[in-house]
Amino acid sequence: PQAPQAAQIEIRLARTLLESVDRESAAAAHRVVWKRHRATPIGRVHGVQALRFYLDQLGGEFVVQGAELAEEMYDALPKGEFARQIGWKAFESWKRIREYAKSNVVGNKMLQRNVFADPQEKRRLFYAMGENHAAQGQYRNAYAAYGQARALADSADVIYRQLQALNSAQAPPQDMESLASEYPSKFPGQTNRYHGKHYLAQAY
Repeated sequence: PQAPQAAQIEIRLARTLLESVDRESAAAAHRVVWKRHRATPIGRVHGVQALRFYLDQLGGEFVVQGAELAEEMYDALPKGEFARQIGWKAFESWKRIREYAKSNVVGNKMLQRNVFADPQEKRRLFYAMGENHAAQGQYRNAYAAYGQARALADSADVIYRQLQALNSAQAPPQDMESLASEYPSKFPGQTNRYHGKHYLAQAY
């Protein structure tokens, strides 16, 4: 594998398999090229091609391999637009197969490196991480993530998600009172604006 010609053989094999019906072998071949070349232009091209096979063409059980590869790529890439796109690919792929904890691990890596193009994109991540927490029954964590989304831009859907999280967490009334009053006041046109009051009554 360390012989000078080995790298060229691997690339030729990967390119040849692009036309093959054996998508699994093609994905594996492109992944091999990624592993050798990593964050170089050659490595990036073949890594992305492997992701296309795993996530878009093979799907099913291969989404795990695609998610693993996307996260591996994100960890190896320097901060920038390409890393941002691959980070989202990893986050959404783990979420797609209900690996919510692994999805949020990637989300936290993205937050640590602050790879976002704008505040709205960061808000989108906080919202999705809140959904991941809620799906695991971690309702207090979900409430906090939705709060971070609201800090960037408030909206009726995210404040309602906070109310749902508190209700699911069986939060005491004092934790819910302010939000239950704020929701109908801030968003009077919402048909569910009094749900928070209902949750509050249940908490008592």
